[in-house]
Amino acid sequence: MNRHDFLAQLHVLLDPRVYFEIGVQWGASLRLATNALVAVGVDPNPLVTASHNQVIYSMPSDAYFKDDFAPYRTSGLVDFAFIDGDHHYEQVVRDFYNTQRTCRPEAVIAFDDMLPYSQDVGGRDMVPGHWAGDVWRAAPIIQANQPDLTLTYVDVDPTGLLLVWDLDPTFDPGPLSLPHTAETVPDYVINRSYALQPEAALALVASRGA
Repeated sequence: MNRHDFLAQLHVLLDPRVYFEIGVQWGASLRLATNALVAVGVDPNPLVTASHNQVIYSMPSDAYFKDDFAPYRTSGLVDFAFIDGDHHYEQVVRDFYNTQRTCRPEAVIAFDDMLPYSQDVGGRDMVPGHWAGDVWRAAPIIQANQPDLTLTYVDVDPTGLLLVWDLDPTFDPGPLSLPHTAETVPDYVINRSYALQPEAALALVASRGA
């Protein structure tokens, strides 16, 4: 199953009223939120214009969260969020904590590119094809800073997803240590050892009643 097929089924289960995503590009994932009251997208260079229930902000995510006029950035109303913006882990960590503050505690945040299938695909330098970047490094940092979160990896094509549950919108991570040292992608990431198959992940979502 590819990521958009999985996300489409996730939208059916979660039925979000307020959907938020970082990284719009051509709008393929934003269009999945057809039943939402509003679908908010943030991208410094979106390649699509807003339609239907969409609101797209053409700016970096850090700027969006600092913009006093940006709706939903501090609302606590987001039901489902998808982070698929910058492919460097330090930005992804910031995006997570900023996004978490916009969410209901029962919301789900999904990340793209958490399971690169090779060292090159999971490296900091961009390569042709399915470049995931070192987004995979964000997950252990987030969990170490906030151990009460539940993280669920999902084995979808091409570069996997991560679902994060049990959010705490009031959590303040404080100063974060974000080293830039080079690291190789661990075997458990490349082999997807801890990842659920998509069908099992969807069944888990259904069982939680999210």
